[in-house]
Amino acid sequence: MPNNFISNVTAKISRLLRSNKVLSKTPTRDYLRDWVNEEGKEYRINVYQRQGKGGQKPLISNPTFQEVKQALRPHSPNSVLEVGCGWGRLLDELKDEFNVEGCDISDDMLGLCPPGLKVFKLDIVKVDENFLQKNMNHWDVILTRGVMLYFMNSPQQMAKALENLSRLANKKVLFWEWLEVCEHMKKVFSHSKFEFHPIEKRDE
Repeated sequence: MPNNFISNVTAKISRLLRSNKVLSKTPTRDYLRDWVNEEGKEYRINVYQRQGKGGQKPLISNPTFQEVKQALRPHSPNSVLEVGCGWGRLLDELKDEFNVEGCDISDDMLGLCPPGLKVFKLDIVKVDENFLQKNMNHWDVILTRGVMLYFMNSPQQMAKALENLSRLANKKVLFWEWLEVCEHMKKVFSHSKFEFHPIEKRDE
C-alpha cells in the first residue's frame, strides 16, 4: 500500500478525532464570571439579545411554557419560586395561573424584568443563614431551568445550591437540565423533593 495513501488516511482520522473532540466538549461555565462579574457583561447581553423576544433564538421551548405549567399543576402549589429567572420570560407566562416569584444573581437580568413581576436578588450558592431560617419550606414548589449547568465544574457549589433549594422548597424542586447535568446532580446531592425533567442539549 503506498505510503502517501496511508498518510492521507491517518491525516483524515486525526482531523475527525479533533473535530469530534471539539463538538463534544462542554463549554466551561462559571456562574459568577458569566452572570455577576464585569467580564461577563457582554455574555449576559448576548444571551438576552439572542434568547429574548424578537431574538435570533427566542427561548420558547425546551421546555415549552405549557410543559412547565403541566409539571407544576399536579403539585397544586400555593407559591412558586423560579431560581435563575433571568429577565422574567417564564414568570411572565406563569403569573396568571400561579402565585410566582423569581430570583436571580444578576442585576443586569433583574433590571430587564417587566414591571409588576415579583423578583429579588439571590445567590443560591451563598444564601445567608438568616434568610434560610426565615424562608425554610417557604415556597411550595421551586423551579429552575439551565442553572445547575453553571456548577458542573464545582461539585462544592452544586452541592450547596442543591442543599439550599431543598431547604427553601416545601413540596418539590423541579429541574429542567441536560440529562448529563441531571445525572451529575443526583450523584452530588440527592433529595426526595427533587424532580428531574431532562431537556435536549441544543445550541441556544
